[in-house]
Amino acid sequence: MSAARAWVLVRAAGELYAWPAAAVEEVRAATAVTPVPQARGALRGVVRGQASFLPVIDLAAFLGRSRVEGDAVLVVGRWGDRPAAWLVDDVVDVIELDDALWAPPPPGSPPYVRAVAPVGGTLVARLDPAVASHSASEETE
Repeated sequence: MSAARAWVLVRAAGELYAWPAAAVEEVRAATAVTPVPQARGALRGVVRGQASFLPVIDLAAFLGRSRVEGDAVLVVGRWGDRPAAWLVDDVVDVIELDDALWAPPPPGSPPYVRAVAPVGGTLVARLDPAVASHSASEETE
């Protein structure tokens, strides 16, 4: 029997993605993002975290899609050893999903897409936030 885990479903560029709920510290409005001069890639700026400033990474831009515009939210957490705030269109839900529902990602998927699962008639990509944060940091350095 496989275990069920909690996942935070987020939307970016019209697609659904899942993050492990255990990695998410908070979800908050994307206000007070301070732009970083000459920021590259998906880096949108920084926000004040509990102990330091956190990079704000635009998930849609990171995935090679149009940047998040308008009302957006930040998903703040510790992704591996890197604290960061990811800018997304919205947080759709927090769900319990059985581990057995996850299938390998399609061939050619980037390394931060660990698996896919059907959720409500839509295929959701499970992101590995530690790998994604590491990749985003390399992209913006």
